[in-house]
Amino acid sequence: FKIVVLWMMILSAIWLPCGCIRKKPEITGEKSAAFQLMSEREIPEELKEWMEQEKAHPFMLTYAVEQDIYAARSYGPQNKTGYQIKVDAILEGEKTVRIQTSLLGPEKGEKTKDVVTYPYVVVKLKKTEKEILFE
Repeated sequence: FKIVVLWMMILSAIWLPCGCIRKKPEITGEKSAAFQLMSEREIPEELKEWMEQEKAHPFMLTYAVEQDIYAARSYGPQNKTGYQIKVDAILEGEKTVRIQTSLLGPEKGEKTKDVVTYPYVVVKLKKTEKEILFE
């Protein structure tokens, strides 16, 4: 009987923490926000001009037009081709909209050129008074 109890205690000590692990903390009340990725021709001219002026450095810009907000993100110049920016998530909370992005390098084996590039991503969201945060 003591051996069975001992094994139950050992197995409980191993299994219980596994059920408590969270991969990523979540902020209560956040939900995925609707957005649209913009192609170069869909970006408002004034925003394009700002992006051109800022391209030598990483930037996070927002630009409001009528009922929409355009959010632009760049990680600055890259020393070769093949880089892109991925939108991981856009999460809307009570007071904020969080835009999560990541810079992806060239795929392994992808042919690249040693030329400076300026990758960026622009998304369009419905206009809001909430604070826009880039992560």
